[in-house]
Amino acid sequence: MRNTLRIKSASRARNHCASSYVFCSVRSSTGAGSIRAESARIAIPSFTTNRDTAQTRAPPNNPGKSMEFQRFSSPDAVALEANMAEIRSKLERALAVGDANAIVEHAADLGSMLTTARQEDAAVALLDPHRALADALPEHEASGWFWNALATALQYTGQREQANAIFAQALSQCQTQGWSRLQSFVLQHWGCSLVEQGELRRAHQLFVEALAIRQQLDDPRQASTQRALAELAQLLDEEASQGRQPL
Repeated sequence: MRNTLRIKSASRARNHCASSYVFCSVRSSTGAGSIRAESARIAIPSFTTNRDTAQTRAPPNNPGKSMEFQRFSSPDAVALEANMAEIRSKLERALAVGDANAIVEHAADLGSMLTTARQEDAAVALLDPHRALADALPEHEASGWFWNALATALQYTGQREQANAIFAQALSQCQTQGWSRLQSFVLQHWGCSLVEQGELRRAHQLFVEALAIRQQLDDPRQASTQRALAELAQLLDEEASQGRQPL
């Protein structure tokens, strides 16, 4: 499943709006390991929602070049737009009060939704300024979602090496903290990115690991992982039929 709208509450499913600025800067605070924000200027980039549901590109001869493997498309562009407006408002409020965990959480959600809306450049621009905050919150699951959102946005902007490094970071963090559900998302997203890079064998291993976790959790998203494995098997068969040895 690609760029999934993850839901924690009725409002957390992941607009056309003007750019706005909130004044803040990041500093560490000794109290309870918290991080406060004050006095520097951080922009929330403006963006618009494409109401057209993008189609997955057919795999080309070289699957590492331009294909998008199982990229998620929102079934309801209007709902996606409304959700983005809601999360953007929450992010603005979090920035205004310097709530580090909320900033990372809402930035992750909004970045993921921007990528779903095919605005991955805007997603990277949104997420990049908050890397230090996410780094400072390694035990908070929101930071894991942040890294997964950033890696996915980088994937679709063609910055594959950076995306691979951040997917690896997110996966390690999930394993250390025991975030099994999030780990399955990271494995699934990274696996799709690897298929797009032509690393089919490595992608297969990640999908197998994601499926095992989702089956253990009885997660209905295991169906999307099974579809990924089925489509990947076809690509592997095509490679073999043309006498190529998949990576």
